[in-house]
Amino acid sequence: MVAITVIGSLNYDLVTYTSVVPRGGETIHAKSFETHYGGKGLNEAVAVGKLLSPEQKNNIQVKMIGRVGNDLFGKEMKDYVSSVGVDVENVLVDDAERSGTAVILVEDSGENRILVIPGSNGKLEVTEKILKEVIGSNKNQFFILQNEQPDPVKHLELIRKIEPEATVVYNPSPIKDFNTENTDVLGAVDVLVVNESEALDCAKAFSTEAREGNIGEERSKFVKLAKDLKGFLNQSKLSTVIITLGGEGSLVVSDAFPEGQHFPAMELSKKQIIDTTGAGDTFLGAVTVRLANGDSIDQAVVFATAAASLTVQGKGAAEAIPGYEQVSKLVSS
Repeated sequence: MVAITVIGSLNYDLVTYTSVVPRGGETIHAKSFETHYGGKGLNEAVAVGKLLSPEQKNNIQVKMIGRVGNDLFGKEMKDYVSSVGVDVENVLVDDAERSGTAVILVEDSGENRILVIPGSNGKLEVTEKILKEVIGSNKNQFFILQNEQPDPVKHLELIRKIEPEATVVYNPSPIKDFNTENTDVLGAVDVLVVNESEALDCAKAFSTEAREGNIGEERSKFVKLAKDLKGFLNQSKLSTVIITLGGEGSLVVSDAFPEGQHFPAMELSKKQIIDTTGAGDTFLGAVTVRLANGDSIDQAVVFATAAASLTVQGKGAAEAIPGYEQVSKLVSS
């Protein structure tokens, strides 16, 4: 039995759709308002749950570690995550803090701006006791982490201490101050997934060019950057850096692709792109699902690219994430 555990945030999304966002001091009429389930941790857990194949559902257990408030938002989010097959026993209820929320503005172009109120997410603490209970006697472990939690570095180190053979997939988003200490902790990471701006922020820890803003946007520059980042990762297993490039696809540097391999995005018209909010989280979850299945990194990225392309064609974050059958059909078409 393989286990995939997501450690991270659950946010109740308050989404406004508008033609353009207002300037300072300006009031405009928006088009519509909706509520959705979100938070990077919740999105990733839902992506993993939805994207398991029928065969994987018998062989892969999905769990989430998180924290919600003792309120309606928290109950709804736990119930939703559970409904897609994710074990939420360790999504704890906080009586002192409200559930995390996110205020999201989505423009006609599909671009979004997000304000996050951490709430109970800010009190998330993963203890050695919790991790040992989650892992149990199962040595075939995958962990997904991001930075919507108080101390991801501590959690990364704790995972390595308790289960050195676990496969760790990490997205340092939202990016925090990245320094030499952070690059040291990348030694606990097997697969690093970053977008272009996050990659540049990571590079500031070791690159004078990046610190001075002179690294440029050419793909060759990002290949070098990914190769440099790969050198900080755990070298005993996958040791893979994936830089997502939005509408341009993604760039992978791994042992299989030491000089970098570009994977194009699915072609979509502007009218097809409705909301990009959950695309990155879907991609991350999809990559992990396929790696846990034993797929090669290129197979995993192709599947994840298709999953993300379907996500951006729907409203909301978690609810827009497609199921395995939809993605599999698109990949094979």
